[in-house]
Amino acid sequence: MAAPPNRPPVTAGTVFAALLIAALVVWAVLAYQWVEYGCEPGDALVLVIRHGTPHPLEGWVLCAS
Repeated sequence: MAAPPNRPPVTAGTVFAALLIAALVVWAVLAYQWVEYGCEPGDALVLVIRHGTPHPLEGWVLCAS
């Protein structure tokens, strides 16, 4: 039987970085839903925090400028 390859150990920092990247990707995907309603990308990121995903009837109201 062959010996397993030498790999660096998984550290808490590596796990934290992977989770942080995954959270940022999910946040960006949710913000894109707001951008489809006409919001600016910066506003869309804030609206994800404040309101979550847009409801079909409220998205255009919150983004109207």
